[in-house]
Amino acid sequence: MEKLFKKQEKLLKLLSPNFILFATEIRKLHMTNDYLTCISSEVEEARMDLPWKHWKTYENFEFDREHFLEETIDILKFLMNIWITLGFRYIDVKRMFNKKTKENVRRWKDDSPQLRKQVGKKLLRPNH
Repeated sequence: MEKLFKKQEKLLKLLSPNFILFATEIRKLHMTNDYLTCISSEVEEARMDLPWKHWKTYENFEFDREHFLEETIDILKFLMNIWITLGFRYIDVKRMFNKKTKENVRRWKDDSPQLRKQVGKKLLRPNH
């Protein structure tokens, strides 16, 4: 992942060599908003590759794994653009990823009996 991050940094520097160095904070935030819009669009493109219509049967559906991968890579690249634009380094992302993973594991261990009970109740409810 670190190598991918560094490749994306190089690409951004190639595309706009002075942006990261000289853009104002507000300009970087506007660019971040633009990247989030791009991520939203890419998520929708990826979702369109899935059988998302619950009312439709997908008997002859063929999942295009390669296209789905391409769209989700676009999401990752825009996400990296955000981190780089806002001055985060790979080590920052890795640290936060590890922190959130520990938090999620802790939450699951602490809450799992209660969550299982709630999920079980939802599964037993008849659909109307």
